[in-house]
Amino acid sequence: MAEQKTRNPRFVTPKGELLYPYLTEPDTKYNANGDFKAEMKLPEDAELIDSKGKNHGKIAEFLNQSIDDAVEKLGEEHNGKKKKGKTIKVTEADDPPFYLDEGHLFVKFKLKAHVEPQNGDPFNQAPALFDAKGKKANLSQNPWTGTIAKINFECVPYYNAKDAQAGVTLRLKAAQIIEPVFGGSATGDAFGFGEEEGFEAGDEPDADADVNPKETNSADPDKESDGFDDDDDEGDF
Repeated sequence: MAEQKTRNPRFVTPKGELLYPYLTEPDTKYNANGDFKAEMKLPEDAELIDSKGKNHGKIAEFLNQSIDDAVEKLGEEHNGKKKKGKTIKVTEADDPPFYLDEGHLFVKFKLKAHVEPQNGDPFNQAPALFDAKGKKANLSQNPWTGTIAKINFECVPYYNAKDAQAGVTLRLKAAQIIEPVFGGSATGDAFGFGEEEGFEAGDEPDADADVNPKETNSADPDKESDGFDDDDDEGDF
């Protein structure tokens, strides 16, 4: 009887803002087989639970410890071996799946859309999507930056033999879309624009209004300015 593979533990983030998500269609810019992915913006002290509801403390501390564990475990497996005449010493990977910036925690999740395992048949996969009520969501378009969601993921150790580096990747298994932003519903927040004093949509003049451009563009109604000073000495350019 074949040995049953143990499933990786799964974890759930609190609600956070998604940045550049690819949840309904994979991104193929850097990988022809495609990657589903999303970055999430959270408070730097945000905490993590597993799929059974157990609290695992602050996400940043959990991920740092997971990386340390991966380096130690994979180091025990590879340290001291010879490769091209050099002795292997496993170190931490240069690209951790999270970073801190100005009081916020940014976490990066990814899932390969097409997998070709060394042992077994190739297969396709995609993250499961749910709505705010926990019901399966079949989205007709991809959510945009600014969408509020929760992410269910696996924390998977990996070893890069080329550079003798170890780390973890956060495998995106599912997303609960709580406050979606789609193409036609995006607000200025999604582009980094906050509220300012000034023009408001709806204040535009009537398209049929009789407006004299000389009066609107120049303090002197007898002279319309284009913003440049006349200087005949400079010649054409």
